[in-house]
Formats: sequence, C-alpha cells, structure tokens
Amino acid sequence: MKQEVDVLVGAVVITRNEPDRLEPLVREIHVSAISRCVVVSDDSDEPYASITKRIAEDSGAEYVCGPKKGPVANRLNGLNVLASRKDITHVLFIDGDIQVDATSLQSLHQASQREPGAIICVGVREGPGGRTIWPTEVNWKGVRCRPAPQRGGTGLSDQLMLWPLHAALAVEWDTTYNYGYSEAWLGVQARSKGYTIVIIPGLNVVHTAPNRDCSRDTEEQRIFYNFLIKRETHGRVYAWMVFVTDMVLSCGKRALLFRRSNLYAYLRAAQRLISLGKS
Repeated sequence: MKQEVDVLVGAVVITRNEPDRLEPLVREIHVSAISRCVVVSDDSDEPYASITKRIAEDSGAEYVCGPKKGPVANRLNGLNVLASRKDITHVLFIDGDIQVDATSLQSLHQASQREPGAIICVGVREGPGGRTIWPTEVNWKGVRCRPAPQRGGTGLSDQLMLWPLHAALAVEWDTTYNYGYSEAWLGVQARSKGYTIVIIPGLNVVHTAPNRDCSRDTEEQRIFYNFLIKRETHGRVYAWMVFVTDMVLSCGKRALLFRRSNLYAYLRAAQRLISLGKS
C-alpha cells in the first residue's frame, strides 16, 4: 500500500458573469479543508465583477481580475498568483460553473496524497441536459473519440483537476483560442514530460450550462491543437502529413456531399500556426 504524502493545495476558481454559483462552490472548498487558500480569477463584466469580488472576499477567497481571454488564460492567471507561494505544492483548478461537494474534493486530495507526482482528474461529469462527459483520448484527426483509461492516458477534464505545481508550470497553457480542444493538448504535454494522469472513475461533478458565447471556430481549433499534439508525439513532418491528409479527406468528403467546404478552417489554422511560430 502506498504511503500518503502531505500535499499543500492552493485552489484556483475561474469564473465569468456567474456570481450566484461562486459562493456555494467556495463554501464546499472550505468545508473540504483541503486547500490552504482560494484564488478567484474573474473574467466578469460589470455589474457582475463587483458582485463577484464582494462574494469572493466575503467567502474568504482572494480576488483577482482575469485577462478576459477565455478559460485557459484565466486558469493561467490564477496559476501565476499561486506560483510564488512557498507553502503551495499543488494547484486545484475548478471552473466556477460546476457543482461539486466537499466529499468529492477530499477524494481528489486523497488520490493526490497517494500519488503526489501525478495529475488527478475527475472521472466523469454531467454536462448540460444531463449528458455524460468523460475525459477522452483523441484520434488521429484530433477528435475526442473514447473514454480515457483510468491511468496513463492523455485525457483530461479541465473543469476539475489537481496538478503538482511544478507540472502546471512545466506545460504550455496555450491561449490562442477562447474555447476548444486545449485540454487534450495539455494532457499530451504532461505525458510527454513524464507526468502520469490519474482519473478517478467514481468522482463525478455536475457541469451546469455555461453562461458564455463559445467560439464558433471549433473546427479550426481542432485542426490547430491536433497539429500541436501530433508534433509533440510524432514530430513536425508527421504533423504536417496528418494536417494535409485530414484537409484533403475532409474537403473531398464535403464536396461529394455537396456541403460547404471547410478549407478556410485549415487555412486559418495554418496561418495561426505559422504566425505564432508553432509550425
């Protein structure tokens, strides 16, 4: 039986225009007694920002203004606040639009104590409309295709995850797009750097309907992050081979079905990869 190690947790809660959901979430974090501090990184517009700030501070959390560039940038903002804390060894990332109880948070903490060098993730979440969402692997096209294994996969569920601080600082938190496939890219990076991802099957959370306008460029994001994933795992040449093959097959299929071509999504993704120096 593995000996448990004491891990010192700091929590990062990201939120945007949802102050009514913040108070019960911070309360459950405090009840769980797993976190030494709670940082609320807030992307809210007014008047929600003022309300969120008051609720956060009344709940005993530290409030910081977010960069308003999407959830990945917001998580990175909170991470940067905790990075200088010498009493923190692990970072708990929680989205402000999920519902999770203290018992589940304690289960996450206990798993981290058993494997302090691993990234611990929620096993399954209930999405809007009761849809079950698993942490998933991606196929050769970068499409989420199957539930990740309990241990050793690249699947992440970024709504609730507990990272060793050094692991969170070692990966690139890409903020190119507001929403999309960035969690798969995080998982691949973590694995390539030798970190294990452990998924707790019995740990469930409820992900409420997000109060935001998700980007419509989901196809472009899939292409962009799939290139980064394939480059990380198989090299640059293979990544471009997959990019071109995927483009030809996808555009050809759409042409045969008399559907509108998605060529522009590939061109925009390629342009971004080149302009950001990631090609």
